[in-house]
Amino acid sequence: MPIFELEKDELLELNDGQLEELVARLCEAEVEQAGHPISSVRWMGALTAPDGGIDVQVVVPNAHFHGDFVPRAETVFQVKKSSMPPYKISEEMSGKESAKVLFDRLNAVSGAYVIVSLEDDNAPPFHTIRTDRMEQELSALVESPTVHVDFYNRSRLTQWLRMHVSVQLWVRKTLGKSLSCWRPFEKWTTTPDGEDDSVIFHGGVTVAVPKKNSDLSLADALPAVRELIKKSSKAIRVTGLSGVGKTRFVQALFEDEGVGDPLDRTQVIYADIGEGPNPSATNLLDTLFADHRSAVLVLDNCPSDLHGVLAARFSNIDSNIKLITVEYDIREDRPQTTEVVRISAEGPEIAESLVARRFPIFAGANARRIAEFAEGNCRLAIALAEAVPAGDTLADLSDDQLFERLFYQRHDLDNDLKEQAEALSLVYSFSVEKEEESIDELEVLGKLCEKSRLRMYRAAQTLVDRQIAQQRGRWRAVLPHAIANRLAADALRNIPEAYLIEAFESNASPRLVKSFGRRLGYLHDHDVARRIVDRWLQYGGLLNRIVELNEYGAEMLMHVAPVAPDLVLQLIEEQIDEIISALSAEQYHPIRATILMLLSKIAYDPNLFERSMLMLVQIAIEETPSRQHDDVFTKLKSFFGLFLSSTLATLEQRIAFVEHCLSHDDDRVVEIGLSLLSETLRTEHFSAADTSEFGARPRDIGLRPSYEECVHWLETFLASATRLANGDDAKKKRVARNVLAERFRGLWRIQELKKMLVDSGRQLNAETPWLEGWRAVRSVLHFDQKSRKGEG
Repeated sequence: MPIFELEKDELLELNDGQLEELVARLCEAEVEQAGHPISSVRWMGALTAPDGGIDVQVVVPNAHFHGDFVPRAETVFQVKKSSMPPYKISEEMSGKESAKVLFDRLNAVSGAYVIVSLEDDNAPPFHTIRTDRMEQELSALVESPTVHVDFYNRSRLTQWLRMHVSVQLWVRKTLGKSLSCWRPFEKWTTTPDGEDDSVIFHGGVTVAVPKKNSDLSLADALPAVRELIKKSSKAIRVTGLSGVGKTRFVQALFEDEGVGDPLDRTQVIYADIGEGPNPSATNLLDTLFADHRSAVLVLDNCPSDLHGVLAARFSNIDSNIKLITVEYDIREDRPQTTEVVRISAEGPEIAESLVARRFPIFAGANARRIAEFAEGNCRLAIALAEAVPAGDTLADLSDDQLFERLFYQRHDLDNDLKEQAEALSLVYSFSVEKEEESIDELEVLGKLCEKSRLRMYRAAQTLVDRQIAQQRGRWRAVLPHAIANRLAADALRNIPEAYLIEAFESNASPRLVKSFGRRLGYLHDHDVARRIVDRWLQYGGLLNRIVELNEYGAEMLMHVAPVAPDLVLQLIEEQIDEIISALSAEQYHPIRATILMLLSKIAYDPNLFERSMLMLVQIAIEETPSRQHDDVFTKLKSFFGLFLSSTLATLEQRIAFVEHCLSHDDDRVVEIGLSLLSETLRTEHFSAADTSEFGARPRDIGLRPSYEECVHWLETFLASATRLANGDDAKKKRVARNVLAERFRGLWRIQELKKMLVDSGRQLNAETPWLEGWRAVRSVLHFDQKSRKGEG
């Protein structure tokens, strides 16, 4: 028996109201699956007209609708828990004064009338007896009946239920027989009952959506992400730091929030992976595939390794299933199987509004101070507000005082707990279970504060209870980062450096060392963090030999790079020949993606931009441009667009680099320069490079030049392209003329460039007929002529 389904006799435990709601939910599921609004279904007191004989009514705004279990565009369901023998059918259909009104209306629209009886479970002949009686009563009520009648017994109702997994989950929950942690559409956030849970559309939250040229507001992101989910064949990954409202955003995708139609809530299956759902997400997805189900699977707090497994399966099977996962970590996602939606909080506005809504007593300056201390993290702001006694004034408290309020939460001061929390915060995550033949992570961390593993376990649970740590199965993590980084910084000050080195270099597992490195990556301003990372990068250190790093080492290098990006870049420069040799010898070398990502992240800094670009160029000239994904040429070009460049390098720096490539002695570098030249003259359809986090160092879409700076940039590269197009080098000449022809139309829209473009075109045509550009010139001149006539 499939894992979702109940035995049909278990439905007998439903009461009258639950049975009516079940039929209504099934109607909603069938109607919405057919592309019609859920509002087509009315039930449970929503019907005010004295029709009689109506429990659930469906009125689809399409007269040609014919469903499976909702047979006509207008269908009335009479729902009974009790048995409905023929004499009761007669009483139900003809024994009420309003019956003729009901059936006259249904007859006028060729509607349908269905009786649902839970206790009946008869063989086909008895079903025929009942439908025959229904037709007899109908003929007595209306002339020339066109109404379709039917009778659904328990087996038929169960058959209908099997078609809609989300409704099955609702029935299970209603009967107290839920699959562990699997839930239908409902309120998934932790907002207390009775509190306002509507989406706050104030400024302060932005959403990066694939194929959009800039980050969107929350209101604009909802319809964009809905459309992405409907059209994409890939898994969807909703990411962002803890407390930015990821779960609430995903919930809103299925609600009547914002503009546009919501996603089908009747097909949603939700689970918080941190709660350890049973069956597992993998087993459940396999069941959905095997049963050819239609469903939207939403997995909250889904770690990247599980997402990778599910996304890979998802991409290899053609199905009607949509997969949405939610998590704060995106570094290990696989872009070829995933569409990543990133939510970011910019400023404290949303957190302030949420605190003021949930705790009116703190409105004003107190709510603002709480939100500022929480760095815009909504979950942290709520936890702090809950920890403050009523009547306290927070506006004048220091950060240290606010941290104590949050950490101790009206409990007595406990220095032991603080020391334990510091040690636990040194790693990004840790396991609370002791496994055979593996390092006991709690024991390793406990030695740093001279506490037993049992005391560390209790401390971890206390932090979870106080909402400053999260749990996922056997894993725990002190979150959000604003708290974890503060505690870890104190730990680095309070624990001798030699103890830290011994614990993580000698006693810890590779996983725990990597986790420690990831925490260090958020502490680039801390002297101890810098010294430890320096030690690892030096000759003989854990991370010095780049091409020899295994999977853990490569990830660790990526994690610690924000602490010392200058040293990491220096290490790549010193070993570039060895790196290129290793990449050339193996088509898909595991370190390749790490090197390209590191150079891309480091290039954000204008002081390190040119050196990073030189390394990318050296890799590019040795690599064949045949890779399907993540080729170096594409990465290089992404830094030389006017917008969405993912670098703060100035326009002058990038101009100088393109000129350097174009004037280089190596033809392969010149070829790259010509490719970059084309990108510099782009005026539309920009695409953002990766802007995911880099420790605690800011990373975004890059420089935002003014209009005047944009014109100067385009003038500079237009002059360069014209010079090359009129030069003596045949290859440069050919490519530059093609580039100018390709970009002419976009450049012509900029008034300040028109004279320069005309002069450029005349020069090219005078030297050699510019046939490749004539069509573009003629097109824009024709457009201008039409515009002038229209104005006249």
